[in-house]
Amino acid sequence: MTSAYQHIRQLYYENLTETISEEDYAQLQLWLKTDEHVRAIWSALEEESGQLNMQAFVDDIEPEKDLWKIRVKAPVSISFTWKLAAAMLALAAIWYFVPKKQDQLARDVKGKEYQIPVNNGITLTTPNGKAITLTKDGTQTMELGDVRLDNKSGTLTYSGGAQETTLNELYVPAKENYEIVLADGTKVALNSETKLRFPFHFGGKSREVYVEGEAFFEVKKDAGHPFIVHTALADMVVTGTSFNVNTYDKKFVKTALVEGKVQIRAGEQRPIDLLPGFQATANAGRDPDVGRFDADEVLSWRNGMYYFHNQPLGQLSSFIARWYGIEVIFDREQLRVHPVSGLLEKGRLDEFLIDLKTTSGINHHIEGTKLHLK
Repeated sequence: MTSAYQHIRQLYYENLTETISEEDYAQLQLWLKTDEHVRAIWSALEEESGQLNMQAFVDDIEPEKDLWKIRVKAPVSISFTWKLAAAMLALAAIWYFVPKKQDQLARDVKGKEYQIPVNNGITLTTPNGKAITLTKDGTQTMELGDVRLDNKSGTLTYSGGAQETTLNELYVPAKENYEIVLADGTKVALNSETKLRFPFHFGGKSREVYVEGEAFFEVKKDAGHPFIVHTALADMVVTGTSFNVNTYDKKFVKTALVEGKVQIRAGEQRPIDLLPGFQATANAGRDPDVGRFDADEVLSWRNGMYYFHNQPLGQLSSFIARWYGIEVIFDREQLRVHPVSGLLEKGRLDEFLIDLKTTSGINHHIEGTKLHLK
């Protein structure tokens, strides 16, 4: 995470010196339209820039003369245009020599620290490398060629793109969750730190997607076109089914079936037909293990909660990192194997820590994005 002031300030000066990328410019315009905090910071930066007559300062830079001074001290071996060189000098001067009101502005204009994710938001990346940040507040409507995207209240739908069969990637970072409705009507809920690769249009005899992380699928029934979920260790083949896939642990893939039927295909092992109420755990080189699963424990993440029973803190720490965007540090190594029971709720880490202190006597302190347990 980077403070809003630092990131928006960088974009402001890149825009001022005409060095801002097309993607950053598009993202900036979206923030200015949808985020009042960003607008407030931008307004403050414009006011500061006007007071310092910064545009005139940039325009007055003599790149050839100033670059010669730099070259005398340290010969430049990289070739670049004078326009870009001038922009680089302008940015350097702005960042290091122009007086700034950073202490005042870095606190979100209203006096409280406000932070935005940088390159860590919910992101849709198209086959040509174009990255689109998807917000969970408000509504976004975009067009990519003949594909229309509609992002509303944490769910992405789309239409068109009958020839678009190459794979897009939808990424949901730590602390977030998101949903998408695929071209065939299949609904996919994505947990934190999850990637889904999918096409805008399913061509051929099957509907195929790829997932890393955790996702819940509600597959639209189509017996003539089986739906296949690919993971690193196993594939799930279905026609119309609801099931959960978890690949967080790179050694295992867990598939929990709610209704319908799933066939698990794990490498060279024999396929297994899974029945509702059962979970298959696949790992490399072995037949999947099958057993009943606790729906509260496996599926509660969809409601923003996670139940756990006698789970070692070391195992729970990766879940905390995904849900709260914070790294767990064990100041006492024996705490890694300390068993705990209870629940985690998204956005309520404080309550978990209070319970941890009350039930286990484990204290904590937070330094930036690190949670120390002691």
